[in-house]
Amino acid sequence: MHNYSPVKHYDPAQDAAELLSRLGYLSMFIGIPLGAAFSRRTIFLAFPIATALMFGAALLILSRQSRKNLFQFDMTALFASASFLLLWSAVSLLWTPSWNENFSLLLRVFFTVGFSLATCRALAPQTRTANIYVLSVGLLLALLAALIMIGRKAADGSVMFDIRAGVTFAVLAWPATAALAVRKHVGWAGALAILVAMTLMLVGQTMSFIILAVGALVFSASLSSRQMVGRWLGLGFGTLILLAPLMPIILSFFVSDVGEDPFSQSLALVKQVGVSDGARLITGRGFGASGRSLLADPFPLTAHSLLFEIWFDLGALGALTMAALIHRAFVAAAGISSAIGPFVVAGLTCVVLFAIFGQGYAQIWWVTLLGINAIAFRSVMNGQPQRHRPAGMRTPASQG
Repeated sequence: MHNYSPVKHYDPAQDAAELLSRLGYLSMFIGIPLGAAFSRRTIFLAFPIATALMFGAALLILSRQSRKNLFQFDMTALFASASFLLLWSAVSLLWTPSWNENFSLLLRVFFTVGFSLATCRALAPQTRTANIYVLSVGLLLALLAALIMIGRKAADGSVMFDIRAGVTFAVLAWPATAALAVRKHVGWAGALAILVAMTLMLVGQTMSFIILAVGALVFSASLSSRQMVGRWLGLGFGTLILLAPLMPIILSFFVSDVGEDPFSQSLALVKQVGVSDGARLITGRGFGASGRSLLADPFPLTAHSLLFEIWFDLGALGALTMAALIHRAFVAAAGISSAIGPFVVAGLTCVVLFAIFGQGYAQIWWVTLLGINAIAFRSVMNGQPQRHRPAGMRTPASQG
């Protein structure tokens, strides 16, 4: 009777896929957060490179049938809402101003969303531990770089730190801490979250700090009843979007729109621009129109607020679809496992709040950041420890 173990065959495709995947993780989860502290253009350079590396790694090892399945999606309510929103945005180009520029923007949004979804589906079913920690390490390095930059002051004495970097840190904080928590490093996850909050305060990113704090409250509530929290948040944000045209009228009873402060002036412009002139209430003024409205130059945050932008650009049909999309997204997030669910619900809350306070769905950097966040959470979900070990191969030695 022979006593031997099977020889492990060398698979060059597997090794090449692992190398490409590792390079993709490094490019996306170290390059993007670290680069955001220095330049707002980094995200546009690193994202396509990282997705190409990750997707290429998957194509090397996936079977032909698995490759076909990458582009097959179940028609869930969430997917249907997102698809209709993109379709309606494309149709609205027929009456949007500056058709060429807005068509180019929508095309970039479409490809960004498509590559993000395809990359999420192409990720390995079991993320390697080293790849999971890449996001946490990348965010930590970015925070340290931001703290070093505190010494750089502008002419008015303020810290020279881009608002987009603060938003990036606050959004990526949730998958980064989830990556540590799923590997039972809860203390390190809490320390990283505290460091993010401290950094945002020290560099003067007050809005990002407040939204991160709200996300922390949602996270605490989700630990005990994430499904109820998810349902109520989805319903609340959806209702807020649907009632957005009434908000200027309601606020007029509490805040004067003839004051000299920026809020009163922006409120007066919102009422002047309006979203309820006949057919435009249903159809909107076309994708990207809010970026060229009267609000765009003096009050860009108001012009790019989700509550204003969705109604102004896509009308009631777009607002109904966006409300349904956000509601289904929260319901889906609440249905994820208890180890990841609270992080996803809290992260989604931060994303929606940032959109409401001026980031806007029609900005390509914002859509790219959402794609990165989705890939990060999918990687963390795939990196959860398996409950059962896979059955080992039976060898002649074990049979004897």
